[in-house]
Amino acid sequence: MSAWLQGLFLGAIWAGYGVATGQWVLLLSEGAFALGSAAIVWRLLAPPRALVSLLGCISLVAVLFWLVGPGPCLILASIASLTARFAQIVTTVRTHSAAGVSIATWSVIAASNAAWAANGVQRADTIFTWSAAAGALASLLVIVTCLVIQTPSRLV
Repeated sequence: MSAWLQGLFLGAIWAGYGVATGQWVLLLSEGAFALGSAAIVWRLLAPPRALVSLLGCISLVAVLFWLVGPGPCLILASIASLTARFAQIVTTVRTHSAAGVSIATWSVIAASNAAWAANGVQRADTIFTWSAAAGALASLLVIVTCLVIQTPSRLV
């Protein structure tokens, strides 16, 4: 459940950044991701609890944008996103298993982040570029970790 709330939170921040910087494609793609996450939260929780969770998440994003602005919010979203990726790596290494981790999904995420980083370079948006590039690199680390775990060395 917390992963879907995190998806809503992060998607809302990136979509909000799209609005603040006039990147309508970012608004549409991340807004769709946030809405998809919200729909899953709605399905998994009882309606009163789902409503409180969804409104709380959206309110938190709105307050953060109002208090610190879009750039710092994007940095916060990137830190949260990197934390989730590194938690995946730690869990995979700790359990010695990549079961349930989709390398295909992480590959799409890495490619998507790399494309967003290229967009940031083209738009000369340093915060956006570094945030997206960090996500791409961390996603690649998840992939490499899973591949190493799935195909252990014959020397061990």
